[in-house]
Amino acid sequence: MMLKHAFAKLDGHLQEALKGASSALLIRVFGTVLGFLLSVMIARLLGAEGTGIYFLTVSLVTIAS
Repeated sequence: MMLKHAFAKLDGHLQEALKGASSALLIRVFGTVLGFLLSVMIARLLGAEGTGIYFLTVSLVTIAS
């Protein structure tokens, strides 16, 4: 409740910036969690050697682009 009262006192531009920043943070955290889960799935499906080859290939493509 106190946070809501303090948030209401902020001017419009700062309030808009805080909303945008918090949205961007949530999206980034969500993307990071999904990326981690994808890495775990790839590791489970491909095994150690296959995962190494996959991530080496991804790294080389990223560097080349």
